[in-house]
Amino acid sequence: MQPGFEAYEQTVNVVAPLASQVRYGYRAQNAAAVAEKDAEDLTPNGALHVGDVIRYTVSVTNNTGITLTNVRMTDTLPVGLRFNGIESVTPAGCVAGPSGGQVLGLCAELGPGEMMRVAFTATVTGTGRLVNSFVWSADQVGERPGDECANAPCDGEDPRPRARLHKRGEDVTDNGGFFAGDTVRYTLRLTNTMAVTQTNLRITDTLPVQLTLAGVGVPAGCVDTSLGNVASVLCAEVAPEQVVQVLITATVNLNAGGQTITNTFSWSSDQGDGGLERPCVNVPCDPDDPNPPEEPPTGPLAAVKAAEDATDNGGLYVGDTIRYTLTVTNANAVTMTTVRITDALPAVLSLVGVDSVSAGCTDESSGNTVRVTCGELAPGASAAVVFRALVRPEAAGRAVENRFVWTADQWPGTE
Repeated sequence: MQPGFEAYEQTVNVVAPLASQVRYGYRAQNAAAVAEKDAEDLTPNGALHVGDVIRYTVSVTNNTGITLTNVRMTDTLPVGLRFNGIESVTPAGCVAGPSGGQVLGLCAELGPGEMMRVAFTATVTGTGRLVNSFVWSADQVGERPGDECANAPCDGEDPRPRARLHKRGEDVTDNGGFFAGDTVRYTLRLTNTMAVTQTNLRITDTLPVQLTLAGVGVPAGCVDTSLGNVASVLCAEVAPEQVVQVLITATVNLNAGGQTITNTFSWSSDQGDGGLERPCVNVPCDPDDPNPPEEPPTGPLAAVKAAEDATDNGGLYVGDTIRYTLTVTNANAVTMTTVRITDALPAVLSLVGVDSVSAGCTDESSGNTVRVTCGELAPGASAAVVFRALVRPEAAGRAVENRFVWTADQWPGTE
């Protein structure tokens, strides 16, 4: 102890500040930095699709009062993105590049108020939500999270696969119209318009109830996986801009008369489920045709023939009179015109006379042939003719077989 100085003791209580109040010597009221991320879909196709290119812009602004050193940004790309390249890095002296599925940025120094920005692009290679986030750090600050961005633009819709679709339908039965029983052929064309190869691409056409699958033609590199009334083709790989064309033939069922036939195909791949293509309604059909046909196929009339022995003698004998009732019903959605009912009686029968015909119909019978013409038959309407015939002696011991036919303007062939 030096002379002239009085010895004393002093106790100092040190209060440790809260961690949230410690700012490594810079202003406590400000956050260490503002870390932001933006995403932009650079492919102008109306939505985010597989194969599109996204530009990500990642930035960190030094919001402290000191210079930060060794500022690092790390962006780990999620599944469904493929790194393309760095577009720009600022400020001068900073660098960025890919490393093991990550995009790394480094600035040796970042002064107060300065912004470190890295812009890079990536290609969408899969469907599902693309959640992309980054972290940053500096010598003065431990690792901290930056903004999170899902899809492009941020918080936009999930990406979907993309293809150019075209479906054409044609009636390949040369009979002057579109009829039940005809064969139709559908040509399905799919062009992979994505920037990536689609794998396990499947084209599926579930035929409507009015059609029965007859055959499927597949291109090279694809296999026919059809089952029942579902046409299906599987292609292992479809490269960018490659075209897949599938030919499907089907028969129009006889009960399809008057019914609208709507046929749509779908597709999918490992890269996701594709959107539906514009449906093919009746035939011919072509999505490029501004005036598609509206008429459904014409089907046969429902025809019924009833016979009764009008002679009450306990059985059918030579000399008896048979009463026939012929009825046709229009089961189509369109009016059938000039409907003709013709019954040429066999030699074992002799026409006695026509008892009645439906309103709007005319009896034109002559000789041993019953012939009735009806001007038109609306959808759901029926026409009937009732006539009598005598069993001739030649019928003894023989079966009496009698058939009638009908025609219409919309169904020229006899039925």
